[in-house]
Amino acid sequence: MTNAKAFKGVYYNLDKIVDLSQVVCPPYDVVSREEQDFYYRKSPYNFIRLILNKEESDDNNFNNRYTRSDIFFNDWLKTGILKQDSEEALYFYKQDYFCDNKEFSRLGFIGLLQISESGIVFPHENTHVAPKTDRLELLKSVKANLSPIFTIFSDKDKIIEVIFNDCFSKRKPDFLLKDTQGVRNSVWRLTDTKKIQEISAKMSNKQIFIADGHHRYEVALMYLRLMQEQDKNYSLDKSYNYIMTYFTAVESDGLCIMPVHRIIKSEINVDSLKGIFKISRLNSIADLEDRLRLSSKKECVFGLYHRNDVLSLELKNKKEVDDYFKNKECFINLDVAILDFYVLNELLKIKKDAIIYTKEIDEAKELVDSNEGFSAFALRPTSIKQIRDVALCGEKMPPKSTYFYPKLLSGLTVYKFSEDIPT
Repeated sequence: MTNAKAFKGVYYNLDKIVDLSQVVCPPYDVVSREEQDFYYRKSPYNFIRLILNKEESDDNNFNNRYTRSDIFFNDWLKTGILKQDSEEALYFYKQDYFCDNKEFSRLGFIGLLQISESGIVFPHENTHVAPKTDRLELLKSVKANLSPIFTIFSDKDKIIEVIFNDCFSKRKPDFLLKDTQGVRNSVWRLTDTKKIQEISAKMSNKQIFIADGHHRYEVALMYLRLMQEQDKNYSLDKSYNYIMTYFTAVESDGLCIMPVHRIIKSEINVDSLKGIFKISRLNSIADLEDRLRLSSKKECVFGLYHRNDVLSLELKNKKEVDDYFKNKECFINLDVAILDFYVLNELLKIKKDAIIYTKEIDEAKELVDSNEGFSAFALRPTSIKQIRDVALCGEKMPPKSTYFYPKLLSGLTVYKFSEDIPT
């Protein structure tokens, strides 16, 4: 199993692009239609044109947003807007940001991870079909990983920190920008062969947990299977056996996980929850946030905004939940699993397409107030330990169980497949 393989990344040419903040963008799955327009307007070379090209009314099988992404990508390479690294490298990536009025730094590096159906790569979330279909079409067209997936691993020896301090503590970053969220993003190229080999050796048998990018990892696996069937010259050294990956330490103080709240578009019967939960009325959303923040880890507590009422739901009948998850013990104390699998699916019979997701509790309230939803459930954040426990049990949490902040920017590095690939 190969983890942390160096590669010749593709990135913006600083001789042509003076201000990187004008051309990078967030990952495709957190960009709204309005934000897509915003990034389109920022620059004719904004990366949004590659990861989330706009649909046009006359799109067809030969001219569509996927083919346009491919055209932009290759045109920018030909004209020098993008350029490929002359050396294989690992790309150290540091983000300095504020969360809850406290300053944090998250350090990791971008390299290649060997794609595997089983072994030491552990997903923790279920996925949706539509995003996978979308990303597969893009991958088939562009033949490149445009954005890295986000992974965590145990780094008790502080591999990342030691090598970073050794190589880059006194060196200015190769790329530096502040994004629209106010996050300071810095990237350093590591081309020292011995250092790269040291990292790869220490990473070779590490358990890798996918934090963000489950759809893209599954799509990379789907694409690999497709190539194994279609490419008569298939071998393990083909470039599509790997996926561009950001690796960071699970022990890092810079890991910030936010909850993802659920807005329900269909009516619910709150009275049906009284047998399971102790329901208390609160005065405001601020009071609800305090209730969730101050609750004990041993409790199972949700917030509910329903018909202008702010409610606290405290699990009182734990035996029913324990019985429901008797064959999946890793879910027994996991709020998001109890809410999605037991409350929404089993008790309230809510369909998957009747759920809207947001990380902002105020936005959840606004969506209900504007009648885009009937009710909103608020959650506490999932912990790193819970993510690892579920992944190691071979189970998967519901989709949108975690929101790692800040998101990795798209447009800092691209992994372009190196060989001609059958179409």
